[in-house]
Amino acid sequence: MLISTAVVRDISRHKRAGNALRESETKYLSLFENSKDVVFISSENGYLIDINSAALDILGYAREEEFPTRFDLLCSTPSDRIELLSRI
Repeated sequence: MLISTAVVRDISRHKRAGNALRESETKYLSLFENSKDVVFISSENGYLIDINSAALDILGYAREEEFPTRFDLLCSTPSDRIELLSRI
């Protein structure tokens, strides 16, 4: 006697969720990169995670690799912070 078993799973909800996530990531990346404002992401302890092109231009860096790895290194004194904030 031959017994066969089949499993059928509806993955349409999983696919829709994946598509929505990709669309959300695309919108986020577009907002981040196309913003004319300074946008950066840093860790709680001040390490730079990401920075947009406008920020590099405004702060005078040609490439992200030239930017300090810690955002707080840009502001070593209170007057540095005031100057930085005036440029942003």
